[in-house]
Parts: sequence; C-alpha cells; structure tokens
Amino acid sequence: SNFTIKVGFADIEVKHVKMKDFGEFNSLEATIKINENLSGWTYMQTFRHEILHAAAFVFGISDMDLCEERWVDFSSAVFTMVERDNLGIFDRLNKDGSLFGGES
Repeated sequence: SNFTIKVGFADIEVKHVKMKDFGEFNSLEATIKINENLSGWTYMQTFRHEILHAAAFVFGISDMDLCEERWVDFSSAVFTMVERDNLGIFDRLNKDGSLFGGES
C-alpha cells in the first residue's frame, strides 16, 4: 500500500519494501522506504522519522546538531505543515499505530 505525501515543495513517494533497516529517505529519488514488516508504533515512529529527514532536505537543513528548542520548533512546524497539506494522512493510522485499518 504505497502512497505519496507532500513535504513542502516535494512530492515524496512512500514505499513499503523488504529491507534490513527500519526506513530510509532518498533525496535523489524523492522516496521514503519503510520496512514492510514494521507495524504499530514502530511503523509510526519510523514514518515520522523519515518525514523529518525529507523536511530537513526540503528546507536545506544539513547541520543536524541543532539546539533542542530549534529542533522541536522545526519538528512541530513540519508536522503541522504535512498534516495540513495531506489532510487525513495520520487519520489513516489506528490508535495502536497500525496503518490503513490493520494493513502493514
């Protein structure tokens, strides 16, 4: 169940694939790859983590040693933007973190 999300100016394809890692963002391909075996809160945390990598790329932030307050401000703004630009994207997650009503 692949889908596309908008992060700033970029349309990022989210792919569920066989992989050793939890997930990865590829700026050249404009993709987020998530391990197809993840579910629940592990899936949700990985999804958000990769969205933040995509947002850092889109906004040109390469210095990941940002002070905590700046990072928190940036992160909350990113999630507000992503949720606003992709209405209902997080509504697709169940309260237990599973995607699309139980699909992984």
